[in-house]
Amino acid sequence: MKLQHLTEDELRRMRQVANAMVDPAVPNDQRLQAYHSYETIKKTLSIDHRLELGAALAQNTGAVAWNPAIVHIGLQFLEDIVKFNWPQMKPEQKVLMKNVVFQLISGMDAGTGQGQGQQQRAEPFILDGIGKIVVEMIKREWPQQWPAMLQEMETLSALGPVQLQIIILVFLRFIEDLMQFRSLPQQRHRELADALMQVMPVFIPFLVRCLNQAAAGNLRPVAIHILRLCSAIGEFTQVKSVWSNDGILIDTMLFQTINDEALVLEAGDFLCCMLSRKYSKKEDVKLVLRVFSESKYFQVLLRIVNYPGPFTEPTYTSFKKFCETFVAIALQLANLEELPSFLTANQPNFALYIETLTRLTSHESPVICNTALNAWLTIWGNKVIRERPEVVPTSIPLLRACSNMLLLTKLSTTNTFLEMDFLHQDTAFKEFTVGYRLRVSELIRRMACCAPSEFLEFSFTALQSLMDTGEQEEDRWTAVQIITDNTAKSVPTTIRDQYRRFAFQLIERLMAFQANVPVQQNPQLRSYTLTCISRIANSFIPNAPPEQRAASLEILGRIIKFDLMLLTRTLSPGATEKVPDDPVTELHRHATNFFSQFCKYMTKSMVERYDEILASVRDVFSYQLTTTDRCALLDGLITVTKDCGDVEKQSHLAKEILVAVTPFWNSPDFCDSLRSIERFITFFGLDQSLSLGFENAEMASRRKQLFFCSNIIASTFVNMKFTDAPVISLLDNAVLLIDCLLRLRLASSRSLIHKENRDILKIPAAEKKNVLRPIFGTFAQEADPNSIPIERLRSWLQGNFESVCKIIGFAGRCLGTQFYQVPNLASMLKNNVFRYVSMDDVVPLFVLRTMIRMLVQVLIKNCPVDAYATVAVPVLKEFCPAVHKILDANWQDLDLDSDEQEEIVKDVMLRSVTKDYWSLVLQPVLCDQHIKISADESRDDAMDDDSGGSTHSPSPTSSSQPPAGIQSGKPEDIPEISALGVLCLHEADLATAILLTVFNGLHWPDTVSSAAFTKFAQMLIARLARPPPGEQNESPLNSGAVKYFMQSVLLGLKVHGQHELNQGMLLNVGLHAYFHLKPLFAADVETVLRPADCDVEKHQHAIQQLDSLLFVRPESGQRNLYEKRKKAQFRKIISDWIGKPLSEMQKLQVVIPNLPQLRIAKQPSQTKKPQIESEDILSSASLFPINGR
Repeated sequence: MKLQHLTEDELRRMRQVANAMVDPAVPNDQRLQAYHSYETIKKTLSIDHRLELGAALAQNTGAVAWNPAIVHIGLQFLEDIVKFNWPQMKPEQKVLMKNVVFQLISGMDAGTGQGQGQQQRAEPFILDGIGKIVVEMIKREWPQQWPAMLQEMETLSALGPVQLQIIILVFLRFIEDLMQFRSLPQQRHRELADALMQVMPVFIPFLVRCLNQAAAGNLRPVAIHILRLCSAIGEFTQVKSVWSNDGILIDTMLFQTINDEALVLEAGDFLCCMLSRKYSKKEDVKLVLRVFSESKYFQVLLRIVNYPGPFTEPTYTSFKKFCETFVAIALQLANLEELPSFLTANQPNFALYIETLTRLTSHESPVICNTALNAWLTIWGNKVIRERPEVVPTSIPLLRACSNMLLLTKLSTTNTFLEMDFLHQDTAFKEFTVGYRLRVSELIRRMACCAPSEFLEFSFTALQSLMDTGEQEEDRWTAVQIITDNTAKSVPTTIRDQYRRFAFQLIERLMAFQANVPVQQNPQLRSYTLTCISRIANSFIPNAPPEQRAASLEILGRIIKFDLMLLTRTLSPGATEKVPDDPVTELHRHATNFFSQFCKYMTKSMVERYDEILASVRDVFSYQLTTTDRCALLDGLITVTKDCGDVEKQSHLAKEILVAVTPFWNSPDFCDSLRSIERFITFFGLDQSLSLGFENAEMASRRKQLFFCSNIIASTFVNMKFTDAPVISLLDNAVLLIDCLLRLRLASSRSLIHKENRDILKIPAAEKKNVLRPIFGTFAQEADPNSIPIERLRSWLQGNFESVCKIIGFAGRCLGTQFYQVPNLASMLKNNVFRYVSMDDVVPLFVLRTMIRMLVQVLIKNCPVDAYATVAVPVLKEFCPAVHKILDANWQDLDLDSDEQEEIVKDVMLRSVTKDYWSLVLQPVLCDQHIKISADESRDDAMDDDSGGSTHSPSPTSSSQPPAGIQSGKPEDIPEISALGVLCLHEADLATAILLTVFNGLHWPDTVSSAAFTKFAQMLIARLARPPPGEQNESPLNSGAVKYFMQSVLLGLKVHGQHELNQGMLLNVGLHAYFHLKPLFAADVETVLRPADCDVEKHQHAIQQLDSLLFVRPESGQRNLYEKRKKAQFRKIISDWIGKPLSEMQKLQVVIPNLPQLRIAKQPSQTKKPQIESEDILSSASLFPINGR
């Protein structure tokens, strides 16, 4: 077939358009017109004309001077033809394309001219453009239609250095596209990957020849590309291919390129990539470890990692890469099955390896030390290696090195390695030290497990040395604390018993350290000693043997007295509170938190000295402490009282605590402020500016008192059980307080707040941090929230709201039925709490989540049966419709926020609130307490096709009436609605809200919640399809409700059908709904299931087939078969509704037709040439000859 050609005038006009696009002197309007003309040309010209035009532009034909921009446009033109028109191109056109590209490659020369005296320079973007065209052709033709591709590429690469560079870039891009981007269909990707594996024994020698050619011609840029290509290959190819031809590639890497400073980094990257891979075959691990077992390779590695310097930035970068390679040897040794015999056979090299690794651990560069830690973690985590005689003696030297590592806390201006690694950036250095310290701590823990006595003695000796020298530097105390903590908690019980008396003596000395020096002179040092005491006490006081029990309790009492003494020695009765960030204030905070943590983790021991501890805390409370310190002390005391098992002590302490808060909680001024939002805002200074409000001591005192009272009352209600009628009087103000905190969010109330304070109603930074942490890790805030007045007010509001929700929610648990018998309790909660939830834009998601978790959940869970009708149902009747309204509106408007971070916060918070609502409210309401609905369990059930009870097999016990003569049934694994759920379904508004939430939730874009809602939907459908008691011939359902149920299931399949597990669950609930609703509303069910443009007769036949499977009881032994058949039939009916999988929705569809099937034998010796079908126009023998003929 003869190709069509453009005329000279047409070519000239095309060149003029291209020139106008790239000429900077052309006006913008003309350039824009040229762009439009260019796009029109691309769409209207035939393939022949586009080929000719692209070749003319790429070859710069007819131009006066060499113009790289025009060439670039031509290359893009040719690339688009290959990408988008290759299947439609004729064989002659494909051959022409290949010849044009090969001519471009052959004609590229960095120093000579071509054609009409033009100089065709090897610009990098031109080489890349040519390479992309070749890669696209390879992806479409090799190996079936282009079996000689590798030989032709090698022929081209021998033409010159530029051609060699192009061919290397082609293979590099091809492997990256194939193995990293994976833009091809799965079958085509598999064919290319298999073909690539088959040619590796030939391809690797080709790379070695290219590398030698580049080295001989002093072509370092080309050699760098070759080494990068080797690294890309090393990530996926078989190890035996890398070591083929007697390891010629490794020899070239280690013996030739290693002496070239420009190439050593790339060589190290290849070796590191090869050694860092995980191999499943032991033969592969042995091959990789040849760099360790064969001295010729290992000696080269030793010479590199023992390089003493001096270091420049390039040499240091290469040095770090080879250190990573050296460390990766330990990872491969740990994966070796025959490790003992292998290490014995290579004992000299292993001894050198451990010696060199020890030296690297003490290197001046912290990054090198951190790299060595990875190897030590592997060594001390492997039982075989750590018991070797070469490793055991290294434990104490390593511990000393680790102690020096822990002293690195600041950037040093004299350390050149730190400058090269972090460029004086404190943030990067701090991030590095976090992981650095974690690795050091873990290594100490692992070594301590192997040598516990030695490590205990080392840590105790280090502590004594600090006290002997009077050390006051924080870094040294912190290092010893870390060593002591990881050592003490890792030693076995027998060793711990031996050193317990010595540990107690050390605690005594720590408490007496500088006892003659006033605490105020050096409060930081007291904090250090307190931390060390905590580390030792947590390991040696609990679980003491009987003979040491008395000593343990004695030292425990002395520690508590010492801790509380640090408070009393720095304050006098009636003294004023310390200013924030004062060292003494920080010591108080440390001491009170120490007491709280002690009570939490050593509760059993603390209970035995309860009376003594209680007396000490009472004495401390006679001093003026901060609100935070008082809360911490009382929280610890409440924890101990909770576990003491003495109801009388609990009740007595609860009364004592509540009496202490009563003066403020029931004060006339506070009670009066709760009865008017205006007075509440004024009472707590919210109508004053931020600066004035925080400087006002009276306002600050009121806010602290409220926070303390609400927190302590909540902690008492949560942790204790007691019956005391006067306690109920505290609940009145709790309900009024939550009413004020919610009323603040009304528009009328916001106008009363000072303009500087109106942002206090936004989500606190701490809440936002908790939301974003799972996504972004540590959330970097602009400043410390406690130092920002607006954030402090937000935290104050949210903290009080959480506490008052706990007070109301847990009142039923601690007071029992007495609480639920309070007159008009439901009305009080509805009017003062839940009515705000139904108001538009009043309750944000983070506030709603607090109400669900801390109030509604506990209130419903502890509600007695006789209070269902008087408390639970009225409260839910107000709460559930409002929550459905909020959730449904937010799921519909999920993508409306423009700010990216706010959108993420809203998305995560909405999913959290939805999950809390169905798991903490709907589940207790609809299910009995012994039934737990989990999204994971639902998913497991959906995929368990072979289980007898997970699908919807009929049994003769159903009350639904199928067509006459057909047996009916109901699923046997669907739980019944609870008694509370039945009462809720009798309330029309409440039942409607629950049904709308459940069935709308099926298609909300949240896979976890949709999975849970399928279980609720099955329960509700089974309940509603059966006539209620006393109405045997009438169902509460109507035609509209049935259509809504079925449509919700189909919408759920449309949204979540892309996920296999959710699809299975929704198919289950759809089949369940069909089984129960079809006998009652056959026409409505069939109408919903019928697609818009379908063959009615064919659809009706499919429905009849489903009915024949669904309403027939299977024979014994064939139940599973029937279950699978009916699910498959139902899926066939609604297949048009099921959403596509994510992989199909996002996948770039690259269709390459007419390629014969590729059959590659496993053994290279038996490989046959692929057979080309006779119908194919193209022939593998004639396609793509190098000369195009």
